[in-house]
Amino acid sequence: MIDLSEFGSLVINERKRQIETEGWTAEHDDLHRWGELAKAGAAYAVHHTDASVTDPDWDDDQDFPWPESDNRRKHSEKRALVIAGALLWAEWDRINRLDAKEEKKLEETTFDRQAGIPCPNCGTTMAPILVGNAHVGYRCTKCAQEVEG
Repeated sequence: MIDLSEFGSLVINERKRQIETEGWTAEHDDLHRWGELAKAGAAYAVHHTDASVTDPDWDDDQDFPWPESDNRRKHSEKRALVIAGALLWAEWDRINRLDAKEEKKLEETTFDRQAGIPCPNCGTTMAPILVGNAHVGYRCTKCAQEVEG
């Protein structure tokens, strides 16, 4: 029986191979925005079973995100599971990078709101108007001009 540490090592080595040998870097993986990495991982995981992976955007007979690159048939059941694990790990990392970008964007937006904007009337920095915790607009600290948003 394979223990968790052995399987984990195999997945780590496969992910390393994918990056270093195949060139499937973070930048490459980030291009797959529609869950293709997860679907490919799932397809590898179930290849030696009677299950399959489908997608409404695929052709009727398609069961892999990139049919022209489908190498599942050449791998043993165990090897396919290792590849599946590495592909799912790649998808996990892609989602984490996307979440980090969204969080940074949110932080920048929050900072921009806290910093204020220039008054369209006199150019002085406007202060945020808050109702409870909700930001509803800006008020100029010099001329009292108010702007929504």
